[in-house]
Amino acid sequence: MVNPLIRASKDAGGRVAKHAASRLAVAAAPVAGLAGDFALSCTLWGLATPESLPWMTLGIGATTAGMVVLVHHLDRRRNMLGRVFALGTPILVGAHQIAAVMAGPVSQPLLGVWGWAGASVTGAWIVRRVLRRTQDATEGARRSLWDEVSTKVGGALEGSAYTPKEKSEDRLAGPLSLEGGETVDDAQRSLSKLESVLRLPPGGARITPSPDDSSQAELTLVRRDMLRESTPYTEPSALGGTPAQPYRIGVYEDGRPMMLPLHRPGWGETALLIMGMTGAGKTFGAYVIFAEEFTRRDTYTIYVDTVKGAQSLGPLAEGIRWVIRTEAEAHALMRALRDKVVPARADYLGRRGLKNWEPGCGIPRLRVHIEEGSGLFLGDKAFVQSMERIRSVGVEFTLSMQRPSYVSLDVAARAQFGAVLCFGVAEQEDAAFAMPDEVLEAGADPSRWKNERPACCYLVAPGVDRALWTTPGRTLGISDDQLRMLARWARLHGDDLDAMTTAAFGELYTTRVPVESMVGAAPSAPAAPVVPPTPVPVPVVDDEDDEAPVRDLLGDDFEEPWRPGADDPDPSVQPGIDDPLPIGGTDGDWERPAGPKATPAEAAALFEQRLLELQAQGVEEIRAGDLVDVARKAVRSPAWVYKSLNGRVDTGQLERTDTGFRFVRELVPA
Repeated sequence: MVNPLIRASKDAGGRVAKHAASRLAVAAAPVAGLAGDFALSCTLWGLATPESLPWMTLGIGATTAGMVVLVHHLDRRRNMLGRVFALGTPILVGAHQIAAVMAGPVSQPLLGVWGWAGASVTGAWIVRRVLRRTQDATEGARRSLWDEVSTKVGGALEGSAYTPKEKSEDRLAGPLSLEGGETVDDAQRSLSKLESVLRLPPGGARITPSPDDSSQAELTLVRRDMLRESTPYTEPSALGGTPAQPYRIGVYEDGRPMMLPLHRPGWGETALLIMGMTGAGKTFGAYVIFAEEFTRRDTYTIYVDTVKGAQSLGPLAEGIRWVIRTEAEAHALMRALRDKVVPARADYLGRRGLKNWEPGCGIPRLRVHIEEGSGLFLGDKAFVQSMERIRSVGVEFTLSMQRPSYVSLDVAARAQFGAVLCFGVAEQEDAAFAMPDEVLEAGADPSRWKNERPACCYLVAPGVDRALWTTPGRTLGISDDQLRMLARWARLHGDDLDAMTTAAFGELYTTRVPVESMVGAAPSAPAAPVVPPTPVPVPVVDDEDDEAPVRDLLGDDFEEPWRPGADDPDPSVQPGIDDPLPIGGTDGDWERPAGPKATPAEAAALFEQRLLELQAQGVEEIRAGDLVDVARKAVRSPAWVYKSLNGRVDTGQLERTDTGFRFVRELVPA
């Protein structure tokens, strides 16, 4: 274990005390140098004459300069303090010799100045030499013990050199130098043996490679778990700041604060993946992030949870203005982001000459927090494409899930998450899907916690020192009362969504359900209002090409969506055994009634009225046959019916079923 290494330091100190007599020899050289300086000054003064004095002073000065240059050349590898001692001493001696030759070594005030300065320099040299000798003895004992340990471990560690720089009772950290031909990868494969020889707990040894030298690394040894106790959340790290400032979410095992940068100047937003098994502390980690988010300005959060809905809000409720509760709304949100919000925000920033979103640019940073997101967007092209495009427009995604895998998150989407906050997992393979291989190979192992140590985690993120990627930490402990207080502060002082972004979201935003109605409580303080469902313009659906604006914005990224034609029924709608025949018996037999064709607005109004009637009748599932009369009155084809229904899916009011469509939210009459 680590204490033998630390005990070696104590034993070395004991040997210093035991052999104190031998240490007195350390003081002999500085004292002898002081005496020699005085004797030399007396000798030179005795030899000086008025004729030789100028030449003697010139010679002493030249000799002193030569000594300084020589010492500077030979002593370049010392630290700054050592170089000050080595260069300052000959300069002081030379100055004293010149003054003594000119005025006499025993004249006043030269003798007094020499006595004071000489005693001070001599004392400093004695202290330095004693401390250096003690450090050499300590390092020698530690090197001897490390040689013994590395020999037992064998492999790439045999013959290596380890010099701890950070030392405490339970932790050592410092550079590890391997012999030529050995690699850090080979040394990492010996970590389990090293832990056994030193009797460390599992995960108590970590080796982080140096980015500059493949034979150099940082070795950290931890004797006991230093994250056993939780650190309470005391106050926001940047009250009134912006999301461009890192969030303080926890502490590392060495006591340093764990800072999460979700925005990088000149780069944009960093998507965050929060992962861990049930009970590992994901929710509490997310709570600390929300606590920091609530105290920042220039940011707005959309909260998505299609599993627990309002239940997961808990103490966050007052600080959240928009909650997505159904899968239909979640998918509609991604389509809106991809097709409308991202292009609109990109155009806004581009007109102002900004390559990336910046605080104070006029639109708040938009953060989308997705709780219980496993499998929610699997196969959703809009989700992947949104993630590929949001970085520079001030949109940040945070996705929380238990076990990311190929069956719960697309690989293309995973590649867009630049940051990972990993809590305890069942097996190390679970973490391998999200955490970099180099971090796991260096000794990071979240599977040793499982769900027995809630809140313990690893943070891997750009902007975080790579040495900290392998350092375990623990998120701060925050109470529900603290969260409610900060959520109330956000309700009073937080930013609402800007008009441009709300217009881009359209009906998905204006018909959102107020958070208060979800949790069954009225707001405790006035705030930027949550807009209740209000009548909105009925989507006008016609046979014209309504994708032209999006095509112009997205250019080559635009993919022409498939739409059923007059002869192509919607394949996602499967008939039931009791369903009536398609409109007019078959699509081929359908003939539009004679008479004037309704305008798009009139047809949309008829369609909206029929949906309201079906909802009022308590119809749970809508089929195309339910809208036959609407199509006849509006003089429209079956394709128009399907197109109108799909338009309601896009706005999050309907969702598809195996046999038709069903209502997701209540419609409001216009």
